[in-house]
Amino acid sequence: MSMAADVGKIARKPKAGNLAGLMAEAEAAETPPLPITAGKKLSRDGKKMIAAYFPREISKALNQIALDGETTLQAVLGEAIDEYLRRRGQHPFGAR
Repeated sequence: MSMAADVGKIARKPKAGNLAGLMAEAEAAETPPLPITAGKKLSRDGKKMIAAYFPREISKALNQIALDGETTLQAVLGEAIDEYLRRRGQHPFGAR
C-alpha cells in the first residue's frame, strides 16, 4: 500500500461509534493512534464550576458590563462574588 493511501486512510473523519474500527485501521497501518484525553485545561486545576440560571436581561447586562470594561464575564462575576463575601464579613478569595 502506498504512503498516500495510508495518509488518506488515517486522515479521514471517523464515523460516530466506530472507535474500534479506527483503532484496527491504525494498527494495520502500523501508525500508533493519538492518545485520547479528557481535555481538562490546566487553568481549571483546583477550581470548581458554579452555575445558575437567570433571566436573559441579566445575562445581557452582565455581558455588556464585561464588554464595556474590556474584561471577561468570569472576571465580572468574580468581582461581584468578592463584593458579596466582603459584605457578609468573609474574606474574598481573589485569584480565579
